[in-house]
Amino acid sequence: MDQVGEKSKGGRPRDPVWSEFEIVNDPQKKRLCACIWCRQEMKSEPKRMLLHLTNKCVGIDFETKQKYLARTGDLRPRHAKDDTVLANRITKLAAPACRKIVIAGGNFNTAFIHYMATLTGKPRPRVCFLPTAAADRDTAIIKFYDNCSTLDVEPYVQLSFVNSSKHHQSFDEVLLSMDAIVCSGGNTLNQQAIWRAQGIDIVLRQAWERGIVLGGASAGSLCWFEEGASDSRPKELSVVKCLGFLQGSHCPHYSEPDRRTFYHKLVYSGEMKAGYACDNDAGIYFEDFTVKHIVSARADAKVYYVSLSDGKLSELEIPTTHYINLRSSLTSPRLSMNAQLERQQRPTLDAESFGDDLWCNFFDESGESATTAQGSDAQASTTPHGWSDSVLSDESLALGDHDANMLPARLDEFDTRAISMASDNSSHNHFPAQFGPSIQYPLVAIPIASAALSKPLCRYDGLLLVGTEQVQEPGQNYPPDQNRIFTTNFRAVNAAASTSSVPVPGVVRDMQWMNPTLVVLAVGKDIQFLHIALNAGSEFCACHLQEPISIAHSDTIREIAVPQGGHEGTILSGGFDETVCLTDVENHDVVMKFDARNVVSSVRWTPEANHVSWTTDGGNVSIADTRIRSATGQINFETPTYLRFDHTGGLFTHDYFSMHSIVLGYESGLLAFLDIRKPGMQSCYMTCNSPLESIGEVRKSTSNDFAIFGAGGFSLLDLHDADANSDKMGIGFAPKLMEACKTSGDFALGNNNLMAVSDSLGIVSVYDTQHLRRDHTMSF
Repeated sequence: MDQVGEKSKGGRPRDPVWSEFEIVNDPQKKRLCACIWCRQEMKSEPKRMLLHLTNKCVGIDFETKQKYLARTGDLRPRHAKDDTVLANRITKLAAPACRKIVIAGGNFNTAFIHYMATLTGKPRPRVCFLPTAAADRDTAIIKFYDNCSTLDVEPYVQLSFVNSSKHHQSFDEVLLSMDAIVCSGGNTLNQQAIWRAQGIDIVLRQAWERGIVLGGASAGSLCWFEEGASDSRPKELSVVKCLGFLQGSHCPHYSEPDRRTFYHKLVYSGEMKAGYACDNDAGIYFEDFTVKHIVSARADAKVYYVSLSDGKLSELEIPTTHYINLRSSLTSPRLSMNAQLERQQRPTLDAESFGDDLWCNFFDESGESATTAQGSDAQASTTPHGWSDSVLSDESLALGDHDANMLPARLDEFDTRAISMASDNSSHNHFPAQFGPSIQYPLVAIPIASAALSKPLCRYDGLLLVGTEQVQEPGQNYPPDQNRIFTTNFRAVNAAASTSSVPVPGVVRDMQWMNPTLVVLAVGKDIQFLHIALNAGSEFCACHLQEPISIAHSDTIREIAVPQGGHEGTILSGGFDETVCLTDVENHDVVMKFDARNVVSSVRWTPEANHVSWTTDGGNVSIADTRIRSATGQINFETPTYLRFDHTGGLFTHDYFSMHSIVLGYESGLLAFLDIRKPGMQSCYMTCNSPLESIGEVRKSTSNDFAIFGAGGFSLLDLHDADANSDKMGIGFAPKLMEACKTSGDFALGNNNLMAVSDSLGIVSVYDTQHLRRDHTMSF
C-alpha cells in the first residue's frame, strides 16, 4: 500500500483511500477505479474519488462515510498542487448542517405539517407528499391538500405509480427540489418494495443528507427506522425491515392494545431492537440521530422508549417538550406577517367591470360596510381589497386582522343594492350557530364569458376551471368565448386578467375531478381529459388536453360521474342519446351500456361503487348492478302519481345522502326523498319545496355536505334529519337567491369550505360555505 506523498507509477501521490478500490488497468484509457459499494466507475483523481465517497456514494453506510471524512481530513500532502486539499475543503462545505426527520404515531395532520414546515426555515416552503404506502389513492392526496389549505406552504404530490408518457421529471429532480417531504401512511411492506424498485430509497437518503426535512406518520414514520412493527401482511402484525436512516426500531399507533402487546413481545424476545413507540397525535423530531423534541397534538398522546434491561422489559415515557395544535399553527407570526404584506400589495379592484349582484352583500344601501352596519368591530370588516384575507374556515378567523383603512375611498363606486334573504328564526335550526363577525360573500366574483357557463371546478389552491355551455344555433358562427375551457386562479391579484382558455370542439356540459391533476370533461358527445399542473398559488396553470373518447355516445353528453372507491379508471356518463355508458379510461372502450328510454338527466355511482343509478327528464329512476352484464341487474323505480311529469315537471338530478336514501330534484323546485330498499310506490317517504324556482343539480362534498343549484340561485342543504329512520324529519336550507339567473356549482377539491358557482351570465363566484350556513338559514 502506497503511503501519502509516495509516487506511484502514474506519478500521482497515493493515499490510503485507494486500498478500498479495485484498480482497472486499460492501456487505451486512463486508469479507472470502481467503487465497491455502488460499482460506479470513477476517474482516479483523488479529488473526484474523495468527493464521491464522502458526498455522493449512495451505497456506502454512514459509519464508513464518517471514517473517510476523518481520514481525508487528516491528510497532509507534501505537493502544494495536490488537489486533495481542495477536495477536503469542498467536502466540509458540502456536508449538511443537520439531518431532520419528524415522525408521528398517527394523524400527520395540519399541526404536524406546520411544525415540519417551520423546521425548513423557509418563508413559504415546498412540501411534497409521497403517498406510496397509500397506493397513490386520491383520498389520501385530497386529505393532504386539505391539511395544507390553511398553511403558508407550497404543496406538491409525487406519485409512485407513474409512466413515462405522462411524467417528465425523474424522482430525484422532484424530491431533491423540495424543502420537506411527507410520506403517507398505508402498507409499509409495499412502500419499501416500490421505493427500492424505483430507486426512491436512494433519492430519500440524498434528500436526508442535504438537510431536506423528512417526515410522516404510521408507515410514513416506520419507514425511516431499521425495523418496526407493521400490519402490512395478512392475518397478524409482523416485523418489517426499513430504510435504516434512524437506528433501532419503531412502533406507530402505540395506543392500540394489539400494537403495544406485539411490540413488547418482540423487544423482550430479542427479535426486534429497542426503539421508540408513539401514540396517535404524538411524535418525535430527530436531528441526525438525536432526539431533539417530543411533540404532541393531544395532552394524553405520549412517546415511549421500549428496551430490554437486565432481562426485564422497560417502557420509559419520554416527557413532551412541545405541544402543537391547529390553532397555534394557524396563528403563527410568519403567516400573519405574510397575510398583511399581501393585503398591502393588493391593488384596488375595478368595480365597473362587475354586474349588479356581485358585490351586493359587501355594503348596505347607505354605502357602509355590512358588518359595521350590524355593529361589528370595524377591524373585522372585509372589503373587496381583502377578499383573500376572508379566511375560509372558522379556525382561520385568527388571521382576520383586516384593516379598516383598507376600505375603498369612494364607496359609491360599488353597486350597493342588497338582496333580502328569507330566514326562519325558529328554535329548530338545522345548521349550528357560528360565532365571530359576519363575513361577506362571494369571496370573489370573476367575469369569464358572455355565454352561459358549465358547472365549474375549484381546487383548494385557487384554481378555477369552467367551460361554455351555450348551444350553437344552426348557421351561427362561434362567438369568441364559445366552446372553450377557461382556467384562472381566484387567489390571484387580478383573477379576471389572468384567465386563460383552451378551445374545445363542442359545448361543455359537465366536468369532474379524477384526481388533483386530471379532469374528465363532457364535451359535446365526447369524453375528454384535461391534465392540469399543481402550481399552487400561481396565476397561470399549465394544461394539456388529451385525445377524446368518441365511441361511447352518439349525441351530447349531459352528465358524467367518477366513482369514489373501486372501479378506478371507469367513467359513468349519460345524455341526449338516451343511453348510460360505463367507459374504460385506459383502453378507451365501453364496458357496459344501458338503455334509459328517455333523455338522461343525471348519473351517479352508489356509495359502495358496485351499482350505478340515473334519472331521466321524464321522471324515471333506475339502478343497475355493474357486476351483472344483463338486463336482470337493472331496476326501474315506479314513482308516485304526484311525482309524475305533469305535476313536477322534469326530473333533473339526484344524489345519495346515505347508503339507501336518494334525494331527487325536480324542474318545479320540489325535492323528493326515496328509500331504495322499498318497492315502487312505497319508496318515496318525504317531499319538500325548495327556495329555488327550479332544481338542476344536487351536489355532495366528500364530507357529506349538500348543495342544490338551478333557476333562481342556489342553496346549501342540511339533510341530517332527512333520513327515513329519523324520528323528527326536517331539512335545512341556506339559500343565495339570484333572480333571472341559472346557476351550477360544486364544492372545492381539498377544501369543503369552498364552493364555486357559475351562472348563465358568464360569471364564476367563490363562496365560503361556513358563512353561508351561518347567515342564511331557514328550516322546513
